Amino acid sequence: MTARGVLRRGVVLALGAVWLVPLYLLVVNAARPPSQDDLSELWRLPASFGLLDNLQVAWSRAGLGSSIASTFLYSLVAPALAVVVGASAGFAISVLRLRHGFAWFVFVFGGTIFPVQMLMAPLFIGYGFANLYDTRHGLVLIYTAVNVPFAALVMRNFFTNVSHSLYEAATIDGASTWSV
Repeated sequence: MTARGVLRRGVVLALGAVWLVPLYLLVVNAARPPSQDDLSELWRLPASFGLLDNLQVAWSRAGLGSSIASTFLYSLVAPALAVVVGASAGFAISVLRLRHGFAWFVFVFGGTIFPVQMLMAPLFIGYGFANLYDTRHGLVLIYTAVNVPFAALVMRNFFTNVSHSLYEAATIDGASTWSV
């Protein structure tokens, strides 16, 4: 190995160690019981393990249950809905060969050209009238709508690369549009 390669590896290892320092501090101090909380012991491993007790106290004092449930709702349900709607749009545009399919694609994907700030006032007014303001359903709807254009782009490109004869063969074998 050349001197340049050794130097490069040394720099990468040093930068990796610097990058891991905050993670080390986070884990070590989260595992420290409150009785051992001392700034002079910040870098040392704790004498006893109190991570689970600390997590239980944080969970109960901060009321994290509903927040974590909301996070899972928004991070799992909204993207799943966006993928279903985007896959349906991509399938319809590329496989079903809609009339003016590219124009429909531009219409769906065109929603990404508007800045989010431009959509805030109409969304606020519309959500107020529909009683969706400050509700979980309203946020799931927004997160889904924001992700649909990208999902439609990805799925349209995927379906475009699959041979059309595959869809025709499935149709001849008796598969419905939803089965395909």
